[in-house]
Amino acid sequence: MDAVSRYFLALQPDAPAREALAAIALPPGARRVHPQDLHLTVAFLGRLTLPTPEALLAALAEALAGPVEVRLDALQYWPGPRIACAVGPVPQAETLALALWARLPDLGYAAPDRPLRPHVSLARGPGLAPIHTLLQPVIGWSSAQLCVMASEPAAMAGTPRYRTLAVAELAARLMR
Repeated sequence: MDAVSRYFLALQPDAPAREALAAIALPPGARRVHPQDLHLTVAFLGRLTLPTPEALLAALAEALAGPVEVRLDALQYWPGPRIACAVGPVPQAETLALALWARLPDLGYAAPDRPLRPHVSLARGPGLAPIHTLLQPVIGWSSAQLCVMASEPAAMAGTPRYRTLAVAELAARLMR
């Protein structure tokens, strides 16, 4: 693998949702996430412990039930990470995260100390003012794929940029 700093598992919006997210009005000076990089992280991994992203997804195959319905209904500013984000209750993403974290520690990943807060980061920056407003209309999509993504080290000082390294289908599981 090349020198990528951080890996994570994410759901990516479809084209209409991506366009709607990119069109949300934000304060001047906000460092927007590139529209092609918009995603909802379901598990932050840090480093990659398996030889390839594909091997990671293969090891997680039993957890990949889906698809996941995403509905984002509010815009918020989170002062800790200094991000403006679209948020909403996404119980299927939370369920997916729990299923993934039931397997990830066996693959060498440390479980997070808090539950998933489903969101799509739209912009970063210290100049963002507190925001809490409803999104009208609600932005949503059905995600049938889980992606292994990575942050680009060269972009960390400027506008965040991410790469999709591997994709797995979130297949519906038949009840037995």
